[in-house]
Amino acid sequence: MRQFALSLLIALVWASNAGADGISVTVNEPRGFGYFLGDTLAREVIVDVPAGVRLRTEALPQPGSRDYWLDLTDVHVVGSGHETRIKLTYQIFYSALEPKLVHIPGFKLYFDGPDTSATEQQEANKNNGEKPAGEKDHAEERATRSVPPLDVIVSPLREIIPEKSNDPAAAPLRPDATAGLLGTGQARTGLLASLLAGLAALTALAYHYAWFPFGARRSRPFTRAARQLNALSKSDEGDVERYKHELLILHRAFDEVYGRRLLSSDVGDFLRSRHEFIELAGSVNRFFEASRLTFFSGKPSAAQKILPPDSVTGLAYELALHERRAA
Repeated sequence: MRQFALSLLIALVWASNAGADGISVTVNEPRGFGYFLGDTLAREVIVDVPAGVRLRTEALPQPGSRDYWLDLTDVHVVGSGHETRIKLTYQIFYSALEPKLVHIPGFKLYFDGPDTSATEQQEANKNNGEKPAGEKDHAEERATRSVPPLDVIVSPLREIIPEKSNDPAAAPLRPDATAGLLGTGQARTGLLASLLAGLAALTALAYHYAWFPFGARRSRPFTRAARQLNALSKSDEGDVERYKHELLILHRAFDEVYGRRLLSSDVGDFLRSRHEFIELAGSVNRFFEASRLTFFSGKPSAAQKILPPDSVTGLAYELALHERRAA
């Protein structure tokens, strides 16, 4: 019985929208309630026309603002010929303070037919260009249809005046939470331990490489000599004089490591007593040969061919490296 009544209602609506000219308009409406700020709704208009009649789709409403609270965001037309479906999508921007009934405006549909202009011309000729009072223009009536406005209810997002409650947790506005003090003892202890570990590692590294304040200790004379030679290479001293100065610096380092003056005849004994330098025996012998040619034979040019100036500094760095490994 309920299904029969629904079918009868649809038939009555269809019949009420269909005129004698065969044009029928059916509107499928969305629900009329339950809308909030920002929601969208869609209206679907189904237009059925007889042969020779055309819906003027160019006269349909265009997307845009319809009111300060309503936008027509999309108009989608599907179909042509006898049946056309028009889907209109609206978006609501009404910020309701309470459930509010709002009106979405309707609009007109316009049609073109093959005999519209002819019928209008016959009526005009019959009445000398004037329509009789009270007589309807059937051609004009057939050429338009009205889509009625739609009423929907917009609801607020939240209640404006909440119910009173004795439970503070249920109050909409609550006092700010009291900020508690965070314990920093564990973080402070961890930071202090990290700093101590870093300082210990830095101290061990400085001791290993004879950095300040360990650079001047007697156990690393070759390291100190390498630094002095590196600084001497930036001086403006002449080539021969600077070469002699470099040889003397490295001689003093050999003397300090050996414990007394180290002569070329003592090199073998020196290498046997300090095994960490045995790999550099060839370079050490060349150094003492270059020193003999420079200081005792007066042949610094010949000495530089045996041990170039850059090689003196290089030998000092190699001696310093083996010195650190043996420490």
